[in-house]
Amino acid sequence: MTVDCFEKCYHYRKDSSYVFEGHRHSGRNGYEVNIVLAGCLEVTCGASVFRLRAGELGVWHTDCFHCNRTAAEGMTEFLSIHFDSADRGQAEEPAVYHLSDSSRTLVGLIDEEAGGNAVDGNSGKINRAALDLLEALLLRLEGMGSVPERTMTGNPAIYHRAVTVMGDHLHEPLTVPMIARQCGVCVTALKNAFAECAGKGVKAYFVEMKMEAARQMLLDGAGVDEIAAKLGFSSASYFSQCFRRLNGCTASEYRSNAGRVRP
Repeated sequence: MTVDCFEKCYHYRKDSSYVFEGHRHSGRNGYEVNIVLAGCLEVTCGASVFRLRAGELGVWHTDCFHCNRTAAEGMTEFLSIHFDSADRGQAEEPAVYHLSDSSRTLVGLIDEEAGGNAVDGNSGKINRAALDLLEALLLRLEGMGSVPERTMTGNPAIYHRAVTVMGDHLHEPLTVPMIARQCGVCVTALKNAFAECAGKGVKAYFVEMKMEAARQMLLDGAGVDEIAAKLGFSSASYFSQCFRRLNGCTASEYRSNAGRVRP
């Protein structure tokens, strides 16, 4: 897998209270790699929740909603790497890799070249050596990944059911109580599941799912009135307000830029 642009490398050391608000980056060929150096990281990717342990690497396309949080007592240390690649051969679903000693050595070199092991710091400018090392690591791991084992109990199970319900009813104006009923849980339990697994509220998540569909519909030529009706918005004007707030541009601006405006 080629690396066209090595954007950023973050080296984090976080305690057990760390939760990162979930997000997605649409309209680009971006990937995110998380490598756990110590402790355990729980990852939400789309409707799935899984764990990365020390010595494991997870990779996913940034079109997919993703959220990280620590899942171990004490400190969890990990790298978060963001890069672009025109190769869409990488599985659209998240993949997990168990790193050998030699692959861990490559990870250490990437960390050193990209950020000088600056804990909780952004790498700043990425040099060519870091890019080549990342590409070497990804090529070394090619074909060795596995589908992550999902956590399907407690809040992750509720979250998974709710995201499935939202996807099945994307064109309806579902409320939070309606989603909770379809999942067989109370509203409080549903909200707690999203706070843990997505780092944001149920309504905000559902609106973002609708916006992801709306962006594609715009690029396919649909008009604002049609999109608002198909995605269950009360009016075209309300849809337009939501679209501008979440995307930083109007629907027509997004279409004229062919999706190059990042949400």
